[in-house]
Amino acid sequence: MRTVVRLLTILFIVFPPLVYGQQPSNPTCHAAFSADHTVGCNPMVVSFTDNSFPPVGDPVIYWHWTFGDGSSSSVANPVHTYTTPGKYSVKLVVRTQLGWTDSLKRTNYIAVNLTPEVNLGRDTAVCEGTVVTLDAGNVGATYLWSTGETTRTIQVTTADEYSVTVKKGTCEKSDTIRINPRPQIYPQYGFVVNGNGLCLPVEVKFTDSSTSCPTHQIVRRQWDFGDGNTSSLQHPVHVFNSADTFIVRMTIWDETGFSMTRSKRVIIQGSPRPLVNLGNDTSVCESSQLVLNAGNPGASYNWSTGETTQTISVYNSGKISVIISNGACTASDTINVVVKPSLIPKFGFQITGPCLPSEVKFRDSSLVCGVTIQQWQWDFGDGQTSTQQHPTHIYTQNAEYIVKLTITDNTGNSITKSKRLLIQSSSATLNLGKDTTICFGDYLTLDAGNAGANYQWSTGETTQQIMVFDDGDYSVRVDKGGCIATDTIHVATVFPIAPTFTANVIGNCLPVEVRFNDASTTRCGQQLMQWRWDFGDGQTSTQQHPVHAYTKSDTFAVRLTVTASNGMSVSKSKKVYIPNTIPVANAGVDKIVCKGQSVQLDAGEFEANYKWSPAISLTNDTIKSPIAKPEATTLYEVAVTKCMVTVTDVVQVSIAPQPVPMILKDDVKLRTTKSDSYQWYWNGTEIPKGKERTIEPEKAGYYSVEVRNNLGCSKKSDSVYFLPKGRKDRGFKGIRVRCTPNPGNGMVWVLLSKLPEKPVSITVIDRSGKPILTTTINSYANLLNLTKLAKGQYFIQLVLDKERISIPFQLQ
Repeated sequence: MRTVVRLLTILFIVFPPLVYGQQPSNPTCHAAFSADHTVGCNPMVVSFTDNSFPPVGDPVIYWHWTFGDGSSSSVANPVHTYTTPGKYSVKLVVRTQLGWTDSLKRTNYIAVNLTPEVNLGRDTAVCEGTVVTLDAGNVGATYLWSTGETTRTIQVTTADEYSVTVKKGTCEKSDTIRINPRPQIYPQYGFVVNGNGLCLPVEVKFTDSSTSCPTHQIVRRQWDFGDGNTSSLQHPVHVFNSADTFIVRMTIWDETGFSMTRSKRVIIQGSPRPLVNLGNDTSVCESSQLVLNAGNPGASYNWSTGETTQTISVYNSGKISVIISNGACTASDTINVVVKPSLIPKFGFQITGPCLPSEVKFRDSSLVCGVTIQQWQWDFGDGQTSTQQHPTHIYTQNAEYIVKLTITDNTGNSITKSKRLLIQSSSATLNLGKDTTICFGDYLTLDAGNAGANYQWSTGETTQQIMVFDDGDYSVRVDKGGCIATDTIHVATVFPIAPTFTANVIGNCLPVEVRFNDASTTRCGQQLMQWRWDFGDGQTSTQQHPVHAYTKSDTFAVRLTVTASNGMSVSKSKKVYIPNTIPVANAGVDKIVCKGQSVQLDAGEFEANYKWSPAISLTNDTIKSPIAKPEATTLYEVAVTKCMVTVTDVVQVSIAPQPVPMILKDDVKLRTTKSDSYQWYWNGTEIPKGKERTIEPEKAGYYSVEVRNNLGCSKKSDSVYFLPKGRKDRGFKGIRVRCTPNPGNGMVWVLLSKLPEKPVSITVIDRSGKPILTTTINSYANLLNLTKLAKGQYFIQLVLDKERISIPFQLQ
């Protein structure tokens, strides 16, 4: 029997909806409330107090008040203001933490009466002896004036402060008015701005509306406009020349000399009339930009060019005008602009002599405006050109030439000027011909032409023709009727024989054969008749293309002597290098690698036969540079064979120690074994900032770490599941449990901080206590599919052995 009672008690506490339905009501839960007062005048402020009686240990957590005037509240003890007279019913609904509810409604609980409205008017001033009637209104009410009278209206003739209290029913209201003595004269005036007042100067018309008591009259007035100007007219018109706030004072006098002054602020906000000055008439280079600025930022602009901006750029000659508007104010100006060309090409020339070839000096005199000339291009009309500014050109023939000068400025603009040039000069033409070559022992005849002229050769001769036998430069000066011509020719003499040869080493091992090839040439009709080779090692040959074997390594001076058909002999020598053919084995320095990594070995010597041992961990044991991947530290030996000579060398490849990462965890952080560098991963993805030995994860998942030592060896740890500590975690058998997301849309993860000793039974229960889904879990992250369930409150219950927990879950 005790077991049944205990089970019912647990169901009542954990799953009250299972026993009482969706919104239970219980006679032990009673709604009650009170108010600090229930009758009053509008506006009436009422403080309500919740006096409900919930079950023991089950406090009220929800209140809903309705005040009868369309307003409501959800606080426990609200304060509410009633603004409209009437009677109002008040209702309170309460709900406890376990879901018990009750309500209480009090009909016509609050009575709000109408407060009378009392308005004696604004304070005023009256002339002496004037009767003023004061009316408290509210017909049918009771009245009590500060004068002691109890009527609705009273009449007063004395300046003083008067008050009245009006009571209607239980509600009352008071008001006070101050009646001041009015002076015998009272200054008053108004003013209006003539026009729109938007453009300075601004004209303002002032109107005097001063009054006086019946026994007095105004005899004089004086205006002070606040800008240093005054007037004695009754209704003056004044012009303000600047925008500002002016204190305008009007003083009036009566016949007794009594005076009073009234001051007012007059705010002048007109804009100054715009001032526009485009400047004096001007000229501008066409390559430059003339910017006209009308000033007056923010104004409107109308240029004669059609543009409407404050500034415009002018490129053409003419008159430019602008009209600007600053609100209602306008101004205008005009400027005459002359645009000058940026480039005007000009040049002259001077013929400096009477003879051909004629030397002509050209001089550039081009004009510029706003630019600089960057390039000159001359076309002299005879196919010749120049890029100098002031060139000198030589014309070799009489003719009429069209000379053109093209100038280019720094903006890339170009323009051309042409002129006619007539050359009519005497001439002395001279051409000794191109430089030439003669064979040793032959001669060459040089002819200066120009029969009848005077000649002066560099050899000292003065005839038209000379004969030359030796190599050298020969020049002549010809004077024909005052026209001078000069020319020079270079004459070279050559041997009839030019010996040369090539040597090709065709072996790798001693004795090394070398193939010699004669490449000698002949000139002047000669032919080669004999060859003699001296190989530098004491051996000789008379063949044209011999093959010779050298038996040792050295540098040998080889000489070839050839003889031509005319009996002339010439020699040519070259060095021939026979390399050392004994191999050298060099396996390099010892190496250190990480376990499982490869390293390339190298025997050093090229073009030999190789044999590595041991061969078991090599990609190929008979090549120069095999790849080694040893499982343990290994000493490799290589035998290098070349030219029947074998040499050896060894290299040791050591295996560096491999790091062994382990992960330790608590509820806050993960920590690995010490190494030189670290890289953490979450669910296989690299964590950008996870480069320390210890990390504090922010989200649940599988974490691993890759560590690397100072030798570059690395290893990745096994994955460890980690659940960061959260506020909503529940403890269960030493395991933190979390349901997420909560609230969720149906796919809910049940996360465990560590694996249970055996599978955990898990049940999803609805609000009525009905099991919906039962299964078992034995993983860190377990996904429940609740998408087919209705939205609402559920409980996820976990059971292991005799311990259970229940986690609320909201499905939305």
